[in-house]
Amino acid sequence: MKGHLAVYVSQKDNDYHRVLVSIIYFNHPLSDALLREAKEEYGFSHQGGITISCLFLEFKRV
Repeated sequence: MKGHLAVYVSQKDNDYHRVLVSIIYFNHPLSDALLREAKEEYGFSHQGGITISCLFLEFKRV
C-alpha cells in the first residue's frame, strides 16, 4: 500500500505479526526508539524485513 511500510513485530522467535505502518508515524520519537532497539538486537545484516522486538498488543496500543 502506498505510503506504508511493512514491519514485523515479535517478542518470541517464529511468532511474527506483519503490520503495515503509515510512514508518517516514523517521524515520531517513539518510532525512532523502537528502530534503534531493532538495530541493536538484529543489526543491519538481518535477513528479511524490519523486525521490532515488542509485544504485539503493546505495539498496537502505541
